Formats: sequence, structure tokens, C-alpha cells
Amino acid sequence: MTKSTGVGRGGCRPGAGRKRKATGTQKREPRQLPAQDATVADVEALARTFTAVAVRALAEIALNGEKEAARVAAANALLDRGHGKPASAVPGGADGKKQKRQEAAKQAAASGGKFAPRSGPRLAVNNS
Repeated sequence: MTKSTGVGRGGCRPGAGRKRKATGTQKREPRQLPAQDATVADVEALARTFTAVAVRALAEIALNGEKEAARVAAANALLDRGHGKPASAVPGGADGKKQKRQEAAKQAAASGGKFAPRSGPRLAVNNS
């Protein structure tokens, strides 16, 4: 049986593999990042300059948005910004369920039942 020379046997093929980096290309200058000295007050002041534009955009979406969800979200955002976010309905928390469960657990522990705190260990020897 004779060996064929590189036909159908795998191995290195001309043009296969990762291409080499072109020679003679110029290096780019690194991009200059904005100053890192900006404080929170500077960022807030910059953001406040776009308040009117943002409110106009929200109003446009609330009036002419294609989807109802977008219109409702824009209207809620406008109301929150204009009148403030509403306070929690339940004075104890946002939902009140967690607080009710905690109170029920405290009552169960106070009744001396299954969930009461354990007493200390009994000593077999009286050292007094």
C-alpha cells in the first residue's frame, strides 16, 4: 500500500489557523478618560441640567407611547417626580406580613409552648 502525499490525511493545511498580526500598523493613542475627581455633588448637578429634557421625554411617552405598559410607567415616573413617592400603606412596613409573622412567633414563645426558649440545664449535684 502506498502513501499518498498529504491528501485527505489531516495535518497542517495552507491558510489554516490564526492569522498573523499585520506588520507596520501604527499604535493608537489610548483614549482619555474623564476626570476621576468628580464628586457626587458634581454628578448630581450635571444630572439636574437634564431634568427638563427628561420630563419632556416622559410626558411624550405617557401621551404617545406605542405600548400601554410604557405609557403607564412614564405616567408613574412623572407623578413620582412631581408629587413624591407615596408613603407605605402599612405603618409597620411595606407589606406588613413579615411583621405579623414576627408578632405571632413572639406570642407563641411567650405562651410557654413548643416554641418557648429553653431553660438552662439541670444540675445533678447541688453545690450549695
